[in-house]
Amino acid sequence: MNETGRLSIANKKLLSAAEKKTYMRHHKVKDIIVVAIKHEEYVRIGDKTTAKAIYDSLC
Repeated sequence: MNETGRLSIANKKLLSAAEKKTYMRHHKVKDIIVVAIKHEEYVRIGDKTTAKAIYDSLC
């Protein structure tokens, strides 16, 4: 992953099935958290790149 937490298309193709599942789960959790919070909280966590970092900053 790069500094934004995303993979390039070429790098995604190199992932194993387990790595793809982990990658997709990470982004699903991150999307759920972002949708569930207010805009003010979103602005506060905008620089976080992982779902865990977002969760930790909200607690």
